[in-house]
Amino acid sequence: MTDTINALAVAALVAASAVLTWAVETRARALLARPAEPPAAEFQALPPGARWLVCHDTACGHMTTRHLPQLDGTHRCEYSARHRGAVHLTHTTTQGDQ
Repeated sequence: MTDTINALAVAALVAASAVLTWAVETRARALLARPAEPPAAEFQALPPGARWLVCHDTACGHMTTRHLPQLDGTHRCEYSARHRGAVHLTHTTTQGDQ
């Protein structure tokens, strides 16, 4: 009976040490692994005549957005399609930029 108990104790000890070794190795590998390189950012050229102006529309959250030149000399937010149709609350003349 004692031999059986000793054998079970040894088997449990071997199993526990194997699990503990696996857990430590896995955690050590995760800690020592080099993080993956993030992909490089792709920058786009600014269209000629574009300006960064505050957009006073709630769709843009009243933040500075890129405004593109229009044929009549005004500037319109590049996200104007998200605004309320043709209504745009931002001053688009040069007098409104000051």
